[in-house]
Amino acid sequence: MKALLLSTLLILPAGVASALPAQTARTHYVSMRLVTLHPSNRSPRLKAGFNGEMLVLEDSVQFDLSQVARVAPVQEVVPADGWQVRIFPTPLGAQTFAGLTFRNQRRRLGIVIAGRLVAAPVIQEVIQESDKGGVPVDFKLTRARADSLAREIRRRIPRGR
Repeated sequence: MKALLLSTLLILPAGVASALPAQTARTHYVSMRLVTLHPSNRSPRLKAGFNGEMLVLEDSVQFDLSQVARVAPVQEVVPADGWQVRIFPTPLGAQTFAGLTFRNQRRRLGIVIAGRLVAAPVIQEVIQESDKGGVPVDFKLTRARADSLAREIRRRIPRGR
């Protein structure tokens, strides 16, 4: 399975998610935006919690829950590392994600959950068939926290597509 190399834990400014329209806020509960070196005035500026690195997310969302078929908690490859939550894209979402990773290798991809940037991994290679193995969106969790987060994300996946 292809993997993203994780980097730092970052936090979004308070109120970012609540400022979105209801349906957008629902599908953007989990979203992915590229980290940019060329911010606009509207781009959220993020500071890493432990090293002070300043990151800026692009304005546009590249991937969100409107492209997700299901979500599941999964035990890490090394069980001592705990659990993770993986999203499994729709077939169209998997194509979108493959294109995103193809066009943006060596760039960082911010993963935002509930208005909080939980990771900004570097895209190392094209990730194809993400609908088969899923895409990890949060890592090193307890089983209870992974189950809870998966349920919360599942509630927000749009139905009737």
